[in-house]
Amino acid sequence: YPTCEQLSCANGACFNASQRCDSKVDCRDSSDEANCTHGCATTQFQCANGECIPRAFICDHDDDCGDRSDEISCTYATCRGNFFTCSSGRCIHQSWICDGDDDCEDNEDEIGC
Repeated sequence: YPTCEQLSCANGACFNASQRCDSKVDCRDSSDEANCTHGCATTQFQCANGECIPRAFICDHDDDCGDRSDEISCTYATCRGNFFTCSSGRCIHQSWICDGDDDCEDNEDEIGC
């Protein structure tokens, strides 16, 4: 193998520094992932699928993880005033009910219209 200007695998193959500890095996011998601590930063939440999202995105009524793990076990407040509470806990304006858009994200606000 030629001399690497970036980083080298244990077997001598080269890889980019950005590939070190990225949770993807780039070296046949997996040496680019050796001695790495995988996981999320303390300011992040680790989704069930391994993705990291900002902690502020937990229980915000949006599936930021893509597997809804950031919305599981959330206690949502009951919506007040001119708002409708979806079964997910999401608050939508009363005028959004039966408007042809799936605002509750489960079509609940469009059923029986």
